[in-house]
Amino acid sequence: MIIRLRAKMDRQDVPVDGWADASAVFRAWIEKNGHGASNLTRGAGDIIDMGKRVAHVSYNGRVWAINGKEIIP
Repeated sequence: MIIRLRAKMDRQDVPVDGWADASAVFRAWIEKNGHGASNLTRGAGDIIDMGKRVAHVSYNGRVWAINGKEIIP
């Protein structure tokens, strides 16, 4: 499954291969850019599949379904 992780601060979508990869890629992006939780914009960490938001990676790398339940990678 290839999905896209939205990194809103630099306006790019990154292809990721599943939930665990999305978590790792988002945390790496945060670390690389020195972002704190308070300066992430709305939509940063969103996981997009076929143009629709299907999940979200939070600042700490946890993955959440749009219904609010945690997805364990």
